[in-house]
Amino acid sequence: MIFHFQAGDVTLFDEDKAYFEKRFSPLKKYMGDVSQKEVTDTITAEIKLQKLKHNSGDRFQAVGTITCKNHGTLRAEVDADNIKKLADLLHDNLKTQIRRSKEKMIAK
Repeated sequence: MIFHFQAGDVTLFDEDKAYFEKRFSPLKKYMGDVSQKEVTDTITAEIKLQKLKHNSGDRFQAVGTITCKNHGTLRAEVDADNIKKLADLLHDNLKTQIRRSKEKMIAK
């Protein structure tokens, strides 16, 4: 999986990048070919981060886009009060989309 990060006005540390990569890497097993259970080589994850200003303090927003041969382009947009929670929410949302996409492929 190839990762691209766009941090905008957010300071993204190496440990934050590593956490995103750790959370997203297991998604590869879900994105394999339905019939052969193989993972494609060309899975790209693009993650864009920005700060949102709220009355209750700073919040972060992330847009995650995964592009893969078998499932096309999947996109999720979440916001949370810390970077790690963003990674968790993006992972959960994209995992759900991958499963739905896979179910549609099997049903055909």
